[in-house]
Amino acid sequence: MRFFLHDKRGIVGIEFKVDNRAEPPYSMRSNFYILTEINQIDDLSRKLGKFIREEIFEVESLV
Repeated sequence: MRFFLHDKRGIVGIEFKVDNRAEPPYSMRSNFYILTEINQIDDLSRKLGKFIREEIFEVESLV
């Protein structure tokens, strides 16, 4: 994960580089980013934690 400032109004970006390190044909790589307000980072980290622990299976957009 890499955090970057998108603009000076408090919008930050989070870049994800994901690799499951599996053997072909099951190997997958993904590179994506999301933009969010700086005050939404706590909510995002809570949702990502639930996603990693498989308590939820999708991360909905932030409100």
